Parts: sequence; structure tokens; C-alpha cells
Amino acid sequence: MRSSGISQKWLVPAIIVLLVASATAYWMTRPKEEEKLRVAVVMWGFHDEGLWDPAAANAVLNLEEKYNLEITWAEEIDFTQLESLLRTLVEKNDVIYLTTDEFEEAMRAVAPSYPDVYWIQQYESTSISIDSFPENVVALNAYQASDLSFLAGAIAAKITETNKLGVVQAIAGPRDTMLMSAAFRSGAHYVNEEIEVFRVVIGAYVDPIKTRDGVASLAEAGCDVVFVGMDDESGTLEAKENGIYSIQEYQDIVSEHPDTMIGCTSWVWDVLLDKVFDAITEDRFDEFRAENYEMPLSLEDRSLDIPIFGNMVSEDVKEFAEELRGKIIDGTVEVPLIDEW
Repeated sequence: MRSSGISQKWLVPAIIVLLVASATAYWMTRPKEEEKLRVAVVMWGFHDEGLWDPAAANAVLNLEEKYNLEITWAEEIDFTQLESLLRTLVEKNDVIYLTTDEFEEAMRAVAPSYPDVYWIQQYESTSISIDSFPENVVALNAYQASDLSFLAGAIAAKITETNKLGVVQAIAGPRDTMLMSAAFRSGAHYVNEEIEVFRVVIGAYVDPIKTRDGVASLAEAGCDVVFVGMDDESGTLEAKENGIYSIQEYQDIVSEHPDTMIGCTSWVWDVLLDKVFDAITEDRFDEFRAENYEMPLSLEDRSLDIPIFGNMVSEDVKEFAEELRGKIIDGTVEVPLIDEW
């Protein structure tokens, strides 16, 4: 007698076919894991120490979730090994972010050989042309930082009671003088030509002992506000010890010293990085780079900013600062570019 239904010998193959079809349908319709954008951040020191490197590192971290970033920290760089390091990093990363223009020479040597890797170069010397860097490089340029230093000097002039201000500059030379100390002095003199501005040059980006000594000497000279352009906060801590106010460069840390810090002249890199990462993830980098090969930090988009003021800054001074910011942006007040002290 013949059995009804599917023959036993066809039952197993039929089940296998159904299972394969179901598995195929699942893998085709399941939510795909979003692809990560792999970013290597190449820096002088460490991403969580000091002020300069953390300013860049925190800018990337602020965008980590938005762009699903996979971040590699390349820290405490040995210049003799930099080119070799970059060639290693490009094998595993989509983006190479160089956090100082001191790495420019190595970037120029390596970037053209890897046209499918996107390069972001921090820069702070002068404005550049479209052919200054290889075609896969975007420059985040801080050459307008003098505007922010000028604003800080004007604010300090509104607060000083001794009419004596101090500047602690990391490296002697025309660039740092123009972007930092001379612009700060010009801002102070915009408010009051009689104000004296004293300067100490440390000769290094980080030297806590010499920095503290420099701030102490400025306090002894009668300065009641010091502008600290170092990569660490030792100068700000020394100002606090001497009972005077400070303004710190690069990254905002006012919340840590609200009673002794007037503010921080912050370089807010993520304002610009956001636009670069967006272009990369939207697959329109070439078009974007044609118009944005150089992206200047500026007061206008607050990538140059004093985001928070200390408790000693009155509402009148805050209003003055915002009004002066507007005048610098619209050209009513022109910041002089002076590269000598």
C-alpha cells in the first residue's frame, strides 16, 4: 500500500531547502551594523594630558558617536620614526588627523602615496592656497588666532586694577608673537594705551618649573592678570598661588578654577572636524575639499572662542566682550598683525 503525502526520501532535502532559504532571507533583511570610520590621531604628547593635545583629542571624542568613529591614539611621537609610523597607520585607518603643523613635512612625504586615505592637518602659520597640500589633505588653520588673543587682551584690560598685564609665551619667534603675545598687548591697548604688558618666554611648550617662576616674576612686577600660552596649566596654578587672575590658551578649564580664571582662549577644533567627517561619510570629500582645502578657525563660527567666563567677570565686561567680538568679525575693529615684541 502506498503512503499518502510527501515521500520520506524527499522530506529531509525539503527541510534543508527551507532552512537555507530562511537563513538567506534573515541575513539579507537583518539590520546591518553601521560601518565605522577609523581615525588615527597623531599628537605630540598624550590625548589625556596637558591642554594642546587634549583639545584636539576631545574634539574627536565629541564626534565619536555621531560618526561612529573608531579612534587610534598615536602618542608621544618620535620625529625620526614619524614617516614610518604614518605608513603603518594608513594601512588600518580611513583618516589621519595630524594635530600640529610640526608634522607637515612627514605628511607631505606620505599622503600622496595613499590617495584613498583622508588627511586632516592642523596648521597655524599663514593662509594657504589650494595647491599648498596634497589633494587628499584638508588644513584646519588657526592663523586668525590673533583675533582671539586681541579679544582676551581687551577683556584683561577691563579687569586689571594695576594696569599691568603679563604674558607667558612658549616659544620665541614671529608666529607665536603675532598669534599670541603681540595681539594680546594690542587688545589691551585698544582699551587703555597706558597699560603695561610684560612678557616671559619659556623656550618650550611644557616646562612647569620655568613657567611657575615666570608667572611668579610677573606677579612680583605688579601684574594682576597673566595670559598663559603653555601646553599645560602650571602657569594658571601659579597665578592662583600668587592671588592673581589668569587666562589660559587652547582649551577651556574655567570650571576647574572659576574664581581665578578670567577665561580660556579656546581653539574648538570639532566645529571644523564635524564638517570634514560629514563630507567623508557622505562620500563627497573631493567636492568638499575643492571649496574647503583650508578651514580657518574664527570668531564668527566660535571655533575661536572664550566659551565660559570666571566669576570675577561682570555682566558689563561680558557685554563689552560680545560687542567687541562682533566688531572684529565685521571689520569695524581691525586686529594688527605684529610679529615682533
